[in-house]
Amino acid sequence: MRQFFILILSLLSSLHIYAQEPRVTAELDSMTILMGGQVGLNIKLAFPESANVTLLPLADTLTAEVEVVEALKPDTSKSNGIVEIMQRYLLTSFDSGLHYIDPLEIAYTAEGDTIKTEALALNVVNPFQQLEIDEESGVARITDIKNAIDAPFLLSELLHYWPWAVGAIVVAALIFVGIYLYHKYRNQKLGIVASKPKEPCDVVALRELEKIREEKLCQRNMFKEYYSGITDTLRKYVAERFKISALESTTDEIIGALENVSTLDINSRNKLADVLQLADFVKFAKVEPLPDENDTSMKKAIEFVSETAQIIGNDDEEIKAKEEIK
Repeated sequence: MRQFFILILSLLSSLHIYAQEPRVTAELDSMTILMGGQVGLNIKLAFPESANVTLLPLADTLTAEVEVVEALKPDTSKSNGIVEIMQRYLLTSFDSGLHYIDPLEIAYTAEGDTIKTEALALNVVNPFQQLEIDEESGVARITDIKNAIDAPFLLSELLHYWPWAVGAIVVAALIFVGIYLYHKYRNQKLGIVASKPKEPCDVVALRELEKIREEKLCQRNMFKEYYSGITDTLRKYVAERFKISALESTTDEIIGALENVSTLDINSRNKLADVLQLADFVKFAKVEPLPDENDTSMKKAIEFVSETAQIIGNDDEEIKAKEEIK
């Protein structure tokens, strides 16, 4: 009986010692993403409240193919003397294939103590390729996406809609004439000439982006319309704000032109590039974005406009002169 109690006390002591050791886990929101997409990495560290533990940040790259885009604000909670820190990172990769992430070595004290997570794997899919089954061998191989079918346009398909089209044009013309005459005679009666000041391009762009968000197109799987609205708004804003031909240019041409703008920092330019590149995948490669990518794209678009809005009362030359003085 005495030996039994000694055994029980030993087990309890070992459990108590184990409970005092920090424990860490790491998991991905998804094991598969599209090339250039983003995925969340959640690191959870648990340790006794009495311990002096600090979760230090990760490096900018986990592997040669997997990069850390952003480190979000950690979430800390306490329960029964145990402190839990949840740190979330956003990862991305522009190299397709299965990438192995070695166990992450997490530093948790100023003295350099570390603890390792389990290994992870991330599968990055190239949206411009698809699998094709070889009929002879039965082996799947990657091929380019087939070209779209060129269906001929038939004018006869629109003929049965002509009464509606004519009616809509007539109604629109009557409304336009009515509004024009109303404002014309009203202004003549008041003896004033209407002159509406032009709104700043950033105000117009932010209003259009908010309108697109309120339409909730992604909830109806209208991804192409959603990203077309965002990119059209951004292109108009960039064309007016930075005086470049953004409406007729490709994404690479726009980003290349903005590299010569001294007042635009690299972080704002990268946000614009992320939104335009993902929109190209959605519109031209018919890629279906991940749920969090839709909100992230809208957030980056709004941040880009807000960060690059022109200061009222200062033109580009005045801003450049102030920067040279600094």
